[in-house]
Amino acid sequence: TSTNFSGGPIFRPTRWLTLMADYYYIRKNHYIAPNPVGTTNVANAYLAGEALPTGVTVTPDIADPQNPTGQLRPGIINLGYVNTNKLVTDGFDLSFEANTQLPGVFHEVHWYSKGTATFVRRMNLTNPDGSVYRYAGTLGPYGAVSASGTPRWRANWSNTLSWRKLAVTPTVYYTSGYRTTAEDQTGSGTAGNCADALTSSSFVPLGQCKVKGFWDVDLTVNYQFNRRWSAYANVYNLLGFKSPYDFGTYGGYLYNPSWTQNGVVLRSFQFGVKVVL
Repeated sequence: TSTNFSGGPIFRPTRWLTLMADYYYIRKNHYIAPNPVGTTNVANAYLAGEALPTGVTVTPDIADPQNPTGQLRPGIINLGYVNTNKLVTDGFDLSFEANTQLPGVFHEVHWYSKGTATFVRRMNLTNPDGSVYRYAGTLGPYGAVSASGTPRWRANWSNTLSWRKLAVTPTVYYTSGYRTTAEDQTGSGTAGNCADALTSSSFVPLGQCKVKGFWDVDLTVNYQFNRRWSAYANVYNLLGFKSPYDFGTYGGYLYNPSWTQNGVVLRSFQFGVKVVL
């Protein structure tokens, strides 16, 4: 079961400008989530020969050819799922929209601008035992979303300038940085502790536990020949921003493909013709 609420004011200071701000609240009761014991804890218990939590199993890996009589590593850890107490997230959605002709000598140019931003104030999972995992601003939930994480800020701003049959649209995207911690892996209260940072690589610089924010700028150019024919050109990651290193995610090697894929591909181009039949 879930409870959802959103609401906020709309301002129109002029006939061509609209400002909006919404607060949202979402609560899901008995939310299905991976077992909160965490793979790290299970792996450590298995290697230490301790009893595993109820319902959790470990399939050993194949023997090490260099040490065939050594202890087998945990190959597959089957945690299963649980009905947690609740998942609560809330935050703010902000946006503005402008639609007008430019003044003066540029009066033939039409300007349409739209910007949106989302701030995740919290994303908290309450487990059956009452402990709380706080995911906002971290890589959590780690297992449920392939370690893509929950950045607090995401925003974009596009501006379309139209002159006769030509339209040019640059769009700016931003995703804020986050810590490479995840409380569903290392336990409640560890989100801000660099000592609990997750790593999927042995090349992690000493003490680094935060991924930088990522910017991206795309450009679209469209020319409308007539009602049926048009041509377009797209440039992705126009300024060539590179993905920041993420040593904790396992969704991609040393980078987070959920938020920074264009920073690995770098600048790319697309051209085409559209025909309306």
